[in-house]
Amino acid sequence: MKKILQYLFEHKTLSREKAKEVLVNIGKGVYNEHEVTAFMTVYLMRSITIGELQGFQDALLELCVKVDMNGFEVIDIVGTGGDGKNTFNISTLACFIVAGTGQKVAKHGNYGASSISGASNVMEQLGYKFKNENEKLQTQKRFSELEQLAFRAQMNPHFIFNCLNSIQQYIFSKNELDANRFITDFASLIRQTMDLSVNKVISLEEEIRYLTTYLKLEHTRFEENFDYKISADADINQESVYLPSMFLQPFVENSIRHGIRNLKNKKGVILISFFAKDNLLVCVIEDNGVGRASSKALKTYDNTEHESKGIALIERRIEVLNIEQKEKIRLTVKDGFQNEPDKGTTVVLQVPIYA
Repeated sequence: MKKILQYLFEHKTLSREKAKEVLVNIGKGVYNEHEVTAFMTVYLMRSITIGELQGFQDALLELCVKVDMNGFEVIDIVGTGGDGKNTFNISTLACFIVAGTGQKVAKHGNYGASSISGASNVMEQLGYKFKNENEKLQTQKRFSELEQLAFRAQMNPHFIFNCLNSIQQYIFSKNELDANRFITDFASLIRQTMDLSVNKVISLEEEIRYLTTYLKLEHTRFEENFDYKISADADINQESVYLPSMFLQPFVENSIRHGIRNLKNKKGVILISFFAKDNLLVCVIEDNGVGRASSKALKTYDNTEHESKGIALIERRIEVLNIEQKEKIRLTVKDGFQNEPDKGTTVVLQVPIYA
C-alpha cells in the first residue's frame, strides 16, 4: 500500500487492473485501517477516473455475494440512509410505494442504522426469516473472522507473558545498561505486535522483520548460545506476498524454549526459509534441538515450565481458515535428524499465496 499511496500522491492515476486489485485487497482485509483511510483521502481530494471506476466495479462484482432472482425482472432500490428520525428510512418507504404499483423489488437493505427501522427490521416484523444460503455463507464468514480476532487476542497475552518473563530473568542476571537496552528492543517488538495483530494478513516483508526482531531479543537473552538465519528466495516479492498475521512466531518460540534451550554440548541453530511452490508460500523452520520426544520427557521433570498455548491456537486458526478458502493451509511437524541423539524439529507450513 505504501507504494500505491506514494504513486497516487504524485498525482498519478490507477489502471483499471490496479484499481481492482487494491479494492479486492481492501475487501479481504489486507491493509490496515490507517492505510485504507489514506487511500480514501486521495479520492476526497480529486475526482475518480473512468478507468479507476471500472476497476472498482470489477472488484465489487468479484467480492459480492450473488443472488438468484429466479428469472424475475426486478427494480433494484438502494438508499443513502435515513433522516435520523424515528421513522422508516427513505429507501425502505420507497420500496413499499414501488411494490404497491405491482412491480417486483430487489432491496439492498439492512437493519436500522440512521433511522429506527431498516428494511430487514420491517421484513422480520412481517414474519419473514432470512434463511438464504448466501446469507448463511456470509454469516459463517463473519463468524470465522470473529474467531480469528479472538485467537489473535488470546495469543498476544501469551506471547507478552513469555517476553516479560525473559526480561525478568535478564534483569536479574545482567547490568542495568544492558537491561535497559533489552527493554528498549522489547518495546519495539511489542509495538510491532500491536500493529501487526490487528491485520488479518501481513506481508512477507513484515513477517520477516518481526521474526528478526524477536530472534534478536532471544539471541541476546540466551547469551548468543544459538545462531539463526532467515532467508527467502530472490524471486519472491516480499512486499506483495501475504500470509496470516502472527502465524510463525509461536513455532520459532517453540524451537528455542523446548528444543535449543535443552541442548547440552553444542550450539543451537535455527534456520527459517521461504520459497514459492505451486502457488503456495512454503515456510520451513528447522532447529537442531533435542527433538519433540526428548523435550516432552524433560518437561515432566520441570514443574515451572510454562505450557505453550501458541501452537494450539495456530492449529485452531488453521482449521477455521481452511473452512472458508479453497486452497488449504497445510502444517507438518517432524523430526529433523532421525539418526542423531538430538533429533531437532522441522516445521513446514504451506500457505496459499495472498497477493
